[in-house]
Amino acid sequence: REKDGAPLKTVLEYAEEQGLSTGVVTNKTVTDATPAACYAHANDRKQYARIFQQLLDPRFGDGVDVLIGPGRQEVEEALRKEGLGIDPLLAKAGRKQYAAVEAIPGDAKRAVAIFDSLADFSLPEAVAKAVAVLERNPNGYFLMVEGDMHTDDIEAGLKRALELDEIARSLNEQVSRDTLILYTADHSFGLSIHDGRRGDALLSAEEAQAARADPFQGKAVARVGTHTAEEVIVAAQGPGAARVRGYMPNTAIFHVMRDAFGWKAD
Repeated sequence: REKDGAPLKTVLEYAEEQGLSTGVVTNKTVTDATPAACYAHANDRKQYARIFQQLLDPRFGDGVDVLIGPGRQEVEEALRKEGLGIDPLLAKAGRKQYAAVEAIPGDAKRAVAIFDSLADFSLPEAVAKAVAVLERNPNGYFLMVEGDMHTDDIEAGLKRALELDEIARSLNEQVSRDTLILYTADHSFGLSIHDGRRGDALLSAEEAQAARADPFQGKAVARVGTHTAEEVIVAAQGPGAARVRGYMPNTAIFHVMRDAFGWKAD
């Protein structure tokens, strides 16, 4: 954290350099680790002010075209310490803000919607809107969608898992066959389901009250509230999907994406 390393070009930066439209949609803070890794370079994931400013001052192209997600309060607080604010920075960059996903017009080429909380928008609707905006670019587009499924809150985490599964199904139907779609996770989490029947609640009413304890052991579910080190799935469909199989390092996914676009390495 004391010294920056050499910044590597992200796949989003490659896309910007090639004239594609780019988007980031998340149900975590828009400057959190996963979305920030697409467009920013910082030696500390908590440098929200630095990260947000890089969103509007890109190294390649004209920056992220569609940004949708929560975290306004966290970002605003970080910027305020440097005498800055979200609204002035976006206005200076000529970015149009929208108070709701449904307010983004169908003919928009760029859109920013940063909400106070996850309750202010629907992730499936945000993804559908982002694709509708981005796919209008004849050069193509790159879109990163993050679905937070931490199961500190078991019920909420599993509901988000179902929501992301539905998003995946919808995307399969929405996008063209020459679109590469990749699904993976940044880590696994200490949740296991060891009992129960299909259609039955995983948590009884009594367990639901106690499920925030850590660790938690229920009749059908157990949880240790931390990230785990086991391998996570990566799946794909579309151009290059045949290369996604077996065990592979996470950095190989970048090469699958880059090669699917037909770009040469720097």
